[in-house]
Amino acid sequence: MKIAIIDPGYSAVSGHNLALLEELSRELRARGVEVHAVLARDATIGAIESFGIHVMRTLRVAGYVRLEDVFARFGSQEDCVAALTHDFAALELGSFDAVLLPTIYPLHLIALDRALQALPKSVSAPRLALGFLMPVSYWTKDASLRVEIGVKTREALFSLRARSEVLAWTETGRYDFGDAVLELPRLYPVVSSELGERMQALAAIEPASPEGRPMTFGFFGAPLRSKGIEVLVEAVARARTQTGFEARVKLLLPKGSESMRETLAPLGPELSVFSKERDNREYVEEMAAVDVVLLPYEPGEYAEKFSGIVVEAIALGKPVIVTDACTPLVRFLDDVAPGSYVAIDYDAKALAAALSLPSAQWGPLMAAARASSGIARALKSAERLFSALGLVLPPRTDRATAPSKARPAISEGATAGAMGPSPIVSIVIPTYNRDHLIEETIESARAQTFRELEIVVVDNASDDGTVGVVERIARRDPRVRLHRNPTNVGPVRNWMRGLELARAPFGKLLFSDDLLHPTFVERLLPALIDPKTAFAIGATVIGDRPWKGRTCFRLFEEPTRVSRSIYEAISLGSIHVLPVSPGAGLFRTADLRASLRLELPGVRDYDFAETGAGVDWMVYLLTLLRYERAFVHPETLAFFRSHAGSITIENRGGRVMRGYELAGAWFNKTHRA
Repeated sequence: MKIAIIDPGYSAVSGHNLALLEELSRELRARGVEVHAVLARDATIGAIESFGIHVMRTLRVAGYVRLEDVFARFGSQEDCVAALTHDFAALELGSFDAVLLPTIYPLHLIALDRALQALPKSVSAPRLALGFLMPVSYWTKDASLRVEIGVKTREALFSLRARSEVLAWTETGRYDFGDAVLELPRLYPVVSSELGERMQALAAIEPASPEGRPMTFGFFGAPLRSKGIEVLVEAVARARTQTGFEARVKLLLPKGSESMRETLAPLGPELSVFSKERDNREYVEEMAAVDVVLLPYEPGEYAEKFSGIVVEAIALGKPVIVTDACTPLVRFLDDVAPGSYVAIDYDAKALAAALSLPSAQWGPLMAAARASSGIARALKSAERLFSALGLVLPPRTDRATAPSKARPAISEGATAGAMGPSPIVSIVIPTYNRDHLIEETIESARAQTFRELEIVVVDNASDDGTVGVVERIARRDPRVRLHRNPTNVGPVRNWMRGLELARAPFGKLLFSDDLLHPTFVERLLPALIDPKTAFAIGATVIGDRPWKGRTCFRLFEEPTRVSRSIYEAISLGSIHVLPVSPGAGLFRTADLRASLRLELPGVRDYDFAETGAGVDWMVYLLTLLRYERAFVHPETLAFFRSHAGSITIENRGGRVMRGYELAGAWFNKTHRA
């Protein structure tokens, strides 16, 4: 596999662009991928020489340059784009399997589109991963030019999509092109598996209780006004005048910021400055050493822009102080790590007050951040990025793998696949005689953009080729585990057996004729960090062909938390409005185990274990009894296949509907006033 990483914005020996290039290079080289870095002609490559990749200083236009300055240099906008088009054409783009532009610079994207248009029809265009991180307004303050370039950038994106597999993503979920705002997948700059494992180890270290000790706050990144450095300096000076203030404030600044030592010296020893040439491992170690991460950013710059530092802070289990008007940062924290931050106004007085909070108040915030750390780390997985692009990376070559003959034979009750680290989500797939469908179902689980999961397939004594299909997939992916029942125990007992085998704290039942959207777990898991939310569900397509049919369970236009009483009323009012199959939801594994029943007390003359009809619905309602609310997402995240082999569609002489009628009546009688 051959991949190009194009980053004309890299120009210095430190900073975000270099860190991302290093992490991508390390991950890809560990998997035997040939990596080419395409940079601006004036880029300094000193640090990159140690990455072991091919470096091409080809592009005549650097990344972080105002458009007016570029046009003046080349004479016109058209001459500039023509020069860049020539530079891209010289790269022989058709020779690459994928081309990554971690940050999109408008002129470069327009030129890339032209270069790919010129490829001969016999040459396949590479897959493209395009990160729309900086708003168009970053490159020009001229309103008319901003709209003009935004329109051309959007047109280039649509043109590229017409001839290539394109993953266009943002950190905020939307991008304003001037004439239109597009909803795009949310992805974040990645870290290598090696650094991800180090972050996991650091996050696992239990911090000392904050009560009765001074807190340590950390500021990370360039000391810019837009990052709030002036507000921070004033806030620390103000806080130091308060009686009893003992907190320490540490700054980790990039190489070249040494002059800040003199500026900050009057603040005294409570404030330390660290200058590192590179900000990967050392940067992570320093962030792990503080209690709270500071994000006092200027809203004028970050009202629409994101900062990856917030993801790294939560990945390490650190709460944050953030400016309330920095909407993308606050939205991320609400979605992924609720209860983990203090939001303040953008001024020194408010920040000084936050720095002076009693240490005991930080305990719950630290716990909330630690509870969300695994989700945040998974969002930075390199495999997640390439999976979303549709590429399966080769296995890492820097780790020894056991010979195939050492793998345990799959027999009655045995499992396939390495156990590995504890997963965060277990996807349990009960199956019986589904050799024609099971592979598609498993692949939809394997394609999840959230990667820290296991897939537990529980075969109910199939007598067709189902087991062989699962064995073949398990040999390729150690996350897939197979359990075989010696005899057929019926559907519900098979579901229960899968839940017994699940190792993760969060669980998902995926029936072997259904499918998941790649973002199913990513969209729903953050809602369950809230300890008062019972489960999360998404909209579902029901039809006889994948993703074709009737869309169900879309109650709201925005992600919405629904109170227990309202959810119960809607669900019991009509079983067609909210799901009855647990296949539409994501739960805590313990709740799935506790709420799934073989029978309902007092209901006689009906075998719920035969079809699962009724007791599947009760998983939602019984779980909700222990919580205050449920989470409902409007996106279509699952597909239920309507076919003759489905227990629900088959109906068995009306017995399926009878099960739901009895279950609803039982719940109304026993659990509702």
